[in-house]
Amino acid sequence: MAEKEKLLERFQEIIKQDSTTCAEHGTTEVSIILHKTDWVRIFVDRDAADSTAITIDVEVCVPSIEPSRVSSPENNTKIIHEMRPLLETFIEHIKYILKLEDSGFSVDFIENGCLLSATKIFENEPDPEIFRLLCPPR
Repeated sequence: MAEKEKLLERFQEIIKQDSTTCAEHGTTEVSIILHKTDWVRIFVDRDAADSTAITIDVEVCVPSIEPSRVSSPENNTKIIHEMRPLLETFIEHIKYILKLEDSGFSVDFIENGCLLSATKIFENEPDPEIFRLLCPPR
């Protein structure tokens, strides 16, 4: 099953269960993880008081990495080779956030610029095509 279909299927499971989850936790709001990778977390947020509004939050953050210590030319070369793939992946994730912004998501920096967040409130169940956009880079 393609990733878009997996996201859509999981989303439909979440919106069916969210009102019981709210009741179980004694709250009117619930936030459930739709998808998670090392770089991305996607949440579905619901408010039991407004059963039609659905908020999708996407968070992008660089995974925890070992701090670089440059003390020699050999070490510097090693760090450059390790950092390049990380930076290229970060660029892909920034493009992912920009694509979400182009589709109407609000984008913000959180935690001193380390974490990017994209949020959109849907008044009804989102169009299935939105789940293609939610598929994060690999």
